[in-house]
Formats: sequence, C-alpha cells, structure tokens
Amino acid sequence: MNFNLEALSDKLSKVKVNVKVTALPDFFIDHFYIYPSNLNELIRDLIEVASKGGGNIFKGEHYFLRGGCAANFAAALARLNVNVKLITKTSKFGFEILRMYAENVDLSHVKIVDDQAITFILEVGFNDRRVNIMISNPGPIRKFCFEDLDSHDLNEIVNSDIVAIFTWNANLCGTELVEKVFNIVKFNGHGKTYLDLGDPSARINELGDLVGKVLKRDLVDALSLNENELKCIAKVINLNLNEDLIEIARKVSIEIPVRIDFHTSNYSLSALNGDVTIVPSFKVKVLRSTGAGDAWNAGNVYGWAGKFNFEERLLIANAVAAYYISNKKAIHPSLIDLTNFIKKRKLRLTPC
Repeated sequence: MNFNLEALSDKLSKVKVNVKVTALPDFFIDHFYIYPSNLNELIRDLIEVASKGGGNIFKGEHYFLRGGCAANFAAALARLNVNVKLITKTSKFGFEILRMYAENVDLSHVKIVDDQAITFILEVGFNDRRVNIMISNPGPIRKFCFEDLDSHDLNEIVNSDIVAIFTWNANLCGTELVEKVFNIVKFNGHGKTYLDLGDPSARINELGDLVGKVLKRDLVDALSLNENELKCIAKVINLNLNEDLIEIARKVSIEIPVRIDFHTSNYSLSALNGDVTIVPSFKVKVLRSTGAGDAWNAGNVYGWAGKFNFEERLLIANAVAAYYISNKKAIHPSLIDLTNFIKKRKLRLTPC
C-alpha cells in the first residue's frame, strides 16, 4: 500500500473544518500513577510494604488530568480549532480541572453537582508492553439520563453538525440517553451521530437492547470500536468470533446499518455495508496508553467533518492518536502539529 503523507499533510493545512460538535456525557478527574517497571515488581513492592504494616513506595510519577471519553475527545477537537461543546456533570473542583485542561472547549453546558467521577489509573509494564489498569467511580455519570438535559442542551444538540455520545458502559441510563438524543438529531436536527460504547463486557446482557433500539434503527452514523468492543457486538449478533478481526468488522457492517470505525495499535479500518478500508498506524515510541482511543475519535471526527475520504480520515485519526501517546506532556496536537507530524513520520510497513 502506498500512502502519500505529504499530500495529505498539504491538504490538511488547506481544508477548513467549520462545524459545531457536541460531546456528552462523561468527564472524570484522572489520577495517574506511572510505575517505572513491570507489574510483577510492583506486586513485590506492595507485598513488602504491606508485610511491614504499611508505608510508602517512592517510585514512579503521579499527576492529575482531565479524563473521561467525552471530555478528552472535546479537548482534542478543540486543539484542532473545532467548535465543540461538552455536556456533562461535575463538582466545583472538577470544573476547575476542566477549565485548566480543556482549553477552548465550550463549557457553558457543564452542570455543577456535589458528586464527582474519578478514576485512578495505573500504567505499568506487562508482557513487554505498557498497559493501563483503571479503578473508577463513575459518580454522577452512572445515571446521566435524558431528563438531565435542559432546553439549552437540547437546542444545542438540534443545531449541532455532529453529536457524539460516549461511555454507554458506565451509564445505567445509557441506552435511553443514546436512543432519545439521536432520535432528536435525526428527526429534529440536521447533524450526524457518533457513538463510542466503552468496554461493554460487564453489561453484555444489555448490549442486545442497544443493538435493537439504536444500532439497527439507523440512529447511528458511525460506531467507534476497539478490539474488545467489536467482539462484544459480534457476539450479540451471533457472528463467529474465531475469524480475524477485519472479517468480523466487515460482517458486523453488513448486519448493522452503521459505519464501523475500528482501531487497534497496528491499524484502523472503516467498514460500511461490507466494504472495508484499512490503513496502518504510525511508528512512534509509546509513552502512555490511556487516552489513545479518545484522541483517535477526535481525529476520526475531524476527518469526517472535513469530508476527507475514508483512507485520509483514518490516517488523520491514527496521526492524532500517535501524536498524543508519544507526547511527553500528554498534549493533543494543534493543526500545525498534526500537519508536521503526518509529513515527517513513517507508517508501519503493513496494516495488520
């Protein structure tokens, strides 16, 4: 496969993306602990401290950051100069974190409540790669229902060009929220709809309800999935999970009238009505694993909003994610950063 990255970089610098995007409903305060070695060594350290009755482990790095798929997605899009609004619930302290780490995101739809969604994220080595282990309290996101949206929110949804909903897996009102919001977009608005479920493994018995009420009713234009999420969808619609992931994605796109946007560390693809477009990821040194999917979603939606073709859109998504996971300060790329990155970086030799 030959990909003209220089031409894409040039095109990216010239295309103006003038759209309104609304993202909801999750924002978390993320507390990161980056352990410098592998999981076995961490376990040994924990046992040693516990055997002494408690104490400190003076290793690794701690920091706080804006978290949650919708909030991270919005922040990444805003860095690309997209008009993006975030609808979520947070505490007063959480709102200050948002103001610090979601620059240029419209926060006028954020609702201040007493509770706060928080995630402790351990990044550690395991089987020769970095993994993230997340321990979360969804707080007010656990029940973010359609009734939490006021007339100001609904008006914004109706007037948006793209409405993106995230983290169905943590929201007990998730199916109802997706169904009702996307119904409004389709029948009262003019925009496109984008859905990222989050890991549905713990709610696999409820996933069939979402498939029937939402995914098979033409309410979703694009469904973003990682490997585990794709397999969960495939299981619910009774597909053979022993086939390779590309074939599974192709068959899901035949069974469900939705564009499947699938991303892995090695490649990403879009499948629509059985037609599949695949592009490889960029070669980078991975400095973090958390937030890669959110960055990828932002790049994917940016390419979609800019009317790039499938191949170009996927390359843009891969580039936004690769820039983020290889950035020392956990910063999303600006448009200039992104065009330079695409021009100078190399792709993996094969997409699979």
